[in-house]
Amino acid sequence: MADARGTPPPVGVVLAALMRKAAPLARSRRGFAAVSEAWCRVAGAELAEHTRVAGVRDGVVTIEVDSPPLCHRLDSFEKERLLPELVREVRGAEVRGLRFRHGAF
Repeated sequence: MADARGTPPPVGVVLAALMRKAAPLARSRRGFAAVSEAWCRVAGAELAEHTRVAGVRDGVVTIEVDSPPLCHRLDSFEKERLLPELVREVRGAEVRGLRFRHGAF
């Protein structure tokens, strides 16, 4: 970032560049937190105890589930009910799909 003479740029210029780079990350963290909180509300206390939001990518929320049978049940029988509820709960974040996977947490 130094100029041709090797002079460093003003601190304000460096900070502005850092803030521009950090803004999408902050938005994505807030979005992830919003989706995680919404998932807990939609899933309910009992289901939330056995699941967690593992990630959000391109509008698809990945939920880790602590048991294979529960993972199968959610993916096969509950997804159609849970997805519209999650979309309603998460305002301001685009949620287009749910993906369930077995995981230890």
